[in-house]
Amino acid sequence: MKRARFASAFVICILITLAAPCLAAQVVVTPTVRLYNPDRSVAGFGSNEPGLYFLIASKWTLAKLPNAVTLLDLGAGQYDLRLTLSPSYASAVPLVSEIRAVEPRALFFPLPSRLDEVSLSLPEALARPVAQLAPEGGVATPIAVYYRLRLDEAGLSALRQLARGGVTLQGAVTYSFAANGTDEQTTAPLSVHLPTGALDLGVAPPATSPTAWLEDILHSAVLDAPGALDGVYDLGQGFGVTLERTRVRGDLRDGTYNLARVANAIRLSPTQENVLEGQIAIHVRELSLDLSLSYSARLAMTLDLDTVRVTVDSLSIGRAALDGHSSPFYGELLSRLTREQALLTKLSNALTRELQARILSKTLFGINDLP
Repeated sequence: MKRARFASAFVICILITLAAPCLAAQVVVTPTVRLYNPDRSVAGFGSNEPGLYFLIASKWTLAKLPNAVTLLDLGAGQYDLRLTLSPSYASAVPLVSEIRAVEPRALFFPLPSRLDEVSLSLPEALARPVAQLAPEGGVATPIAVYYRLRLDEAGLSALRQLARGGVTLQGAVTYSFAANGTDEQTTAPLSVHLPTGALDLGVAPPATSPTAWLEDILHSAVLDAPGALDGVYDLGQGFGVTLERTRVRGDLRDGTYNLARVANAIRLSPTQENVLEGQIAIHVRELSLDLSLSYSARLAMTLDLDTVRVTVDSLSIGRAALDGHSSPFYGELLSRLTREQALLTKLSNALTRELQARILSKTLFGINDLP
């Protein structure tokens, strides 16, 4: 395995106080009290500046940009794959929403940190890095990393197969920061999941509609939620099941919905029944049975632009089919499950978390105008 090192672009945030000689000295904004995610992991810090907060990236993924993945045909069976990665603050979504409910004008910034190393594990037969940005003594407050991989026909074919199977390229980002006078180091996982259409040659024309930025996010959004449907379900008539090791995958299908700006919100309205399509894997404890099903669902939702909250207004599974099973009993089990409101609520919550995290990552720090 090869390990490639990459550095990042960075932004520098400076608080400037214009002061006459009689005014107080300039305040140096520093992290103070720790802020926690629901799972008790550290989400970020408060600061000594009222209304200003720092967030820590929970992972690094493909940047939420139209050109985050670009495949170039070099001819003679050679290809270059260009990838741009950015930090994800998805785990901090509940915290940000909670703070904004109390402080609508609160500001959030990445925690000032020094990028020490970015590594990506690549099988030699798959691809090799031919261009990279390497950190020289660390880069402050990184917002993006870039690399270019060279592939041949066999490598591209293998990568497409991995993308279809939902497999991701893995790595890690290590960086250090100072908080309350103490130097600390942390490592965030790096995960590159390529949408199926991302490895097609060609460049999409730039979008110009008022909702184009959201269209771009929805086009590339991939729902992958392990454990999202775990739980006990009462299916009526004294029949209940316990679902374990569940995993929901899916994506929004282009051309199946409309987006419209209404006041200070954007609404997604379905035009077809298969807005959301994908697969669900479940283990039924009582039957010691693993099942896989394909589904399509009708979906309507609203994005509040003030609070950056996504609300699923309605979600219904219109088609579901077991993969590899034709038993009437399993068919009845599937039919009851897909009508069970508790399951639909959990599916809605998983979709809400994924979309809200993507939207928040794109809008939180005001980098929408990045090329």
